[in-house]
Amino acid sequence: MSDTMTEKKIEELDPKTARRIRNAPLPTSRTLFLRKFIPYQIYRFAAFNIRTLDIVRRG
Repeated sequence: MSDTMTEKKIEELDPKTARRIRNAPLPTSRTLFLRKFIPYQIYRFAAFNIRTLDIVRRG
């Protein structure tokens, strides 16, 4: 972030925005695990690239 941008704490936000942030769903423990699990990330990376290449080929 640049020095000119400041981050507000939830308490400093508009009450409606703060309520929306407080009520946002939290990731499950499985989701958090998969986000850090390198073999799964490699698989997702490869799958995404294969889909992209398929779209380019059909293009």
